[in-house]
Amino acid sequence: MGGLKRWGWAIALGVAGLGAIGPGSWALPDRPIAIARSSQARSIEQFRWGSPRLESQLRLYRHYLVVHGRPPDLLIVGSSRSLQGIDPTVLARSLSAQGRSSVRVFNFSINGATAQVVRWLVMDLLPLEWLPRAIVWGDGSRAFNSGRTDRTYASIAASEGSRHLVSSQGLGRRPWPVEQPALLPVIDRLPPWPAAISSGPATGGVAWLLDRQRRPRSPLEPELDRLGFLADPRLFEPATYYHRFPKVPGRYDDMYAGFQLAGGPQDRAVRSLLAFARLRGITLSFVNLPLSGPYLDATRLDYERQFQRYLTQLEQRGLVVRDWLLRWPDRVEFFADPSHINRYGAAAIAAELGRDRLWFNSVRTSAGLAKTLTPSPSPFLEEELANPKRNP
Repeated sequence: MGGLKRWGWAIALGVAGLGAIGPGSWALPDRPIAIARSSQARSIEQFRWGSPRLESQLRLYRHYLVVHGRPPDLLIVGSSRSLQGIDPTVLARSLSAQGRSSVRVFNFSINGATAQVVRWLVMDLLPLEWLPRAIVWGDGSRAFNSGRTDRTYASIAASEGSRHLVSSQGLGRRPWPVEQPALLPVIDRLPPWPAAISSGPATGGVAWLLDRQRRPRSPLEPELDRLGFLADPRLFEPATYYHRFPKVPGRYDDMYAGFQLAGGPQDRAVRSLLAFARLRGITLSFVNLPLSGPYLDATRLDYERQFQRYLTQLEQRGLVVRDWLLRWPDRVEFFADPSHINRYGAAAIAAELGRDRLWFNSVRTSAGLAKTLTPSPSPFLEEELANPKRNP
């Protein structure tokens, strides 16, 4: 899938080849570019992409653009761990409260996404007009392990949509219409979206934030809410869980198979993405999402220590990193299973991001947030996050 390059520009972006590309030619447009729509052309979400979740997210994201007329301020990307591990509603509320300005966030995570998939999504698939000013990538070492077979990336590469993308590149044309977001056709009749999340807790406070039944959900993709988030209500109870499922030791865990970080295709993908983000003026941050204590045996922890050192190297290249791997060694109630966060953990991660002084300052300028105050704790979340309900 190395031929999947930014269509229209036929970008061959790699660390070695950046010298020939001037920063001015990579500037994001000040406003969306309106392009005439051909009545014969198929839109991006009408193609098959070899990933049901990717197809779902494309439908939701296009509808988001219809409603809001512009990209979100922040886009969450990653695998299933971020799909259910960073709550966009809580993150938007927390950032809005800190900055006294409405902030919009969308979660475009895809099951099985690796660094190659994230690079392809941002640099190849999404038109420039649809990109945000800041990207929050939530995941862990699995996404960077070049020793594993990247089945998600291979499936996307073999898809109908990918073939059309590559074919159109070869002809020097856009593979599908890219209209100004406000001109996109409405995909389906849906109830009105809630207004942009304002500062301070709304009526009902955190109970509204964490109640999936009252959260706006999309008839297009009932499993997700309208911001692309999967609110997983399960609570990980090790005794019960390991009675139903075998406890696999780390040395047999496929997530760490052939563990390789530097020099492989995933490493090249993340370095290309960092260079792209820098030249486009997009802030790229990575959250090393927590893993549960029972999951982190000595073997897994050794691999994760290697990954932490690797993240330090990426920080030197401009990646904003929040390493929260060991955030909750004893808080299993924030997990849905040994390695996936539930809706309570997702709210806690989002709230902590929003009140993280350094992270907040690193994204607020590029995300176009208004003049801010110094971030402070958001007390309206504290009580609920400290004592999640046992029966959500």
